[in-house]
Order: sequence, then C-alpha cells, then structure tokens
Amino acid sequence: ILDTSITSTLKPQWQDALLSHSPLIHSAKPFKLVDIPENYNELIMQIEEPNSEKEPAMCLVCRTIVNAVPVRADQNSMGVCTTHSLHCGGGQSMFLLLNKAVVVAVVNGLLFALPTPFLDQYGEIHKKLKRGRTLLLNPTRYNALCNLLLNHQLALKDSVLLNVPKNAF
Repeated sequence: ILDTSITSTLKPQWQDALLSHSPLIHSAKPFKLVDIPENYNELIMQIEEPNSEKEPAMCLVCRTIVNAVPVRADQNSMGVCTTHSLHCGGGQSMFLLLNKAVVVAVVNGLLFALPTPFLDQYGEIHKKLKRGRTLLLNPTRYNALCNLLLNHQLALKDSVLLNVPKNAF
C-alpha cells in the first residue's frame, strides 16, 4: 500500500517528532518511596520544627508531614491521613509515624500496620524508641514496603488491619 522508499525516509522523521514532543519518554523513572536518611535520628532532626504536629506522620510517597490524630467516631469527617492519601496516592498511601518509628498504610480509608524499615544494630524492632538505641534504615525492608505500594498489596500482605473506624485516621 505504501511505497517502502517513502516509509524508509519518513521513519526517522516520525521518530524525531515523537521523541521531541514526548518528554515522558526521556524522564520516565521507576516509582520509589521518598529518600530518607539511614539513621532515624537524622530523619527526626530534618523534620522537627518548633510548631510541629502533635502526632507527626510523614507521607512516604511525597514527604509531606501531617498530623496523624484520629478523628472521633461521632465526627462526620475524614482524618488527615485519609484525606492526604486520596490526593497523593489515589486512596492509598504509606505514613511513617515519627514519634513511634511505625509505618502505617491507608487503603481506601482503612488503616493497616506494616513492618517498620528501622531496626537497631541487632536487627530488632524497638516499639518505644528507647534512648541510646540507634535505629538504622534496613534497605531490604524499605524496598519491600515500596513493592507493596507499587503492586497494590498494602492490604493483602505483611499488614495488620487496625481497629480504627473507616476514614478516621
């Protein structure tokens, strides 16, 4: 139908036109969670401000700090983390609770606890953040969290549904 001599001369022109008008082809990057320091204390020092939130939580998708205080059941509104997850992750997102070094996921208004990526020098989890125990980022665990979000498995694998009313967090 088309003469091959015509298509062979047009092919480079088409490719150039497509590449010059498609910046996404050049800038596409694989999804990953935000970069965080290896040492938990360094992360806290970067985040803390004089007017900090009562229960600060950092979104691991965009690094926004929100106040993770649940909304009372009698209130007809969504919690800050649920609202943020709708805008940031289409209804699912992950937050690092900074006062506890705990990771939680919000999936369509439900709250799930996930394994923390921060461990002490012995590879143990510390729930109460005792002084003198340096917590270090475990890259394998952090990558596993990224894969859970990327593969839409936050509510399926390695997570525990928390007893919090829907949309309250």
